[in-house]
Amino acid sequence: KCEPILLEIMAKEEEKMEIRAQAILALSDWAMLHSDDSITEKLQTFIFSLLAGDHDPVVAVAAEVATKLLLAGRFHSPDLMASLLCIFFDKYYDEMEEEDIEVGSVYRMQQLLSIFFPAYSMKNQNNKMILVSAMAPMLAKVTYDRPKGQRRSWPIARLVEFIYSTIQEGNEGTEQEIALLVCQEMASFLIHAHEKMNVTHLRTLSRLLGGADIDVETCDKRILLELKEKVNELSMLITDSTCLESMETILELLEDIPEEDASKYGESKGDKLAEAFDAVDLVDKENAGNSINIISKDFDSSQPTLTEVN
Repeated sequence: KCEPILLEIMAKEEEKMEIRAQAILALSDWAMLHSDDSITEKLQTFIFSLLAGDHDPVVAVAAEVATKLLLAGRFHSPDLMASLLCIFFDKYYDEMEEEDIEVGSVYRMQQLLSIFFPAYSMKNQNNKMILVSAMAPMLAKVTYDRPKGQRRSWPIARLVEFIYSTIQEGNEGTEQEIALLVCQEMASFLIHAHEKMNVTHLRTLSRLLGGADIDVETCDKRILLELKEKVNELSMLITDSTCLESMETILELLEDIPEEDASKYGESKGDKLAEAFDAVDLVDKENAGNSINIISKDFDSSQPTLTEVN
């Protein structure tokens, strides 16, 4: 078998970039054609480590492989998705110019990512939930969990807005539930990470959460109750007056919702969306062996937003 040799070449740092890239691409094709969980797991772990590196051509190849295998249903990792989101919005890559190279082009990587996220989200509900679940690790990466010495910046508000609008696309009828799920993820993240973040990041996320456009009359009652619990807990933990002021709107909005046991309402639309996270999509099974060709085009950024951020 050739895959052990490819794995060895892929992991050898002293090997030429071009050779390592070809080994990575060959292994990704192998993972597409064969249901070898061991190889797929090793490849996913290695791709994740490459995405965190600082060698631009290697990052570009790793991102291309990750998008292909995520879209094919071979990878189902929120952490991997979080890394791709951070790369896509990393201002460092905005300064890159088009390169005349076939493998490892950062310019090509950004083109692929611009159409990958909407295509991935619209494929099935499982993918939408992976995007929602990617929010916490993504926010950690762009706030407090950065490599030492790394001086990069991300538009945090745009990242959150992008996830919401991408998930909402092609999912008519559940816009409010998706907004609530996104708010829940933000609130949960802030509860566990507020002490690790600087005040600028904390205020940005508090402003986003506090300004969420929620219709309490039509929203799923169970998700509303769960969100109310999280927002109330967060308001007790945060001491920054600016953050608390930003959250006043959502606190007042949820105040009139009676304190009840959320489980009494049975399965919510949010639960139905969440169930897809563990489901194996038949389309993925059927298409896993097919190669995927992505045609580069500009991403349409004129999508609905979660909130207006000043």
